[in-house]
Amino acid sequence: MTETNKNNGAVLEAASQDPITAAGEKRSKRGRKPAAERGSGTMRVRFFLLGKESARENGKLVLGEEFENEDKALVHSLVEGVPFLRIETWMATPQKKGNVMVIEKRPQS
Repeated sequence: MTETNKNNGAVLEAASQDPITAAGEKRSKRGRKPAAERGSGTMRVRFFLLGKESARENGKLVLGEEFENEDKALVHSLVEGVPFLRIETWMATPQKKGNVMVIEKRPQS
């Protein structure tokens, strides 16, 4: 939406409701980033129910039953009234950027 102020000729443009990617395509605000925006490599994601009530009371996370996908973990979480965990594995790797060494994270498959 563009408006012109008649007094000084300034053009005001309202911010778009949808974020725009570098390619100029609209993208929803929520959800995962498109594959092109994520780091290179394939990442294996694992889903678990949070296990053992007594361990949670001590501040420890204990992995319970594992599920093959997020949908199954969601259903079991709802039915059992237990939170589920999404586990991603990353590896720290050194990269030289000019004269500086930086640590980057890479997906561990």
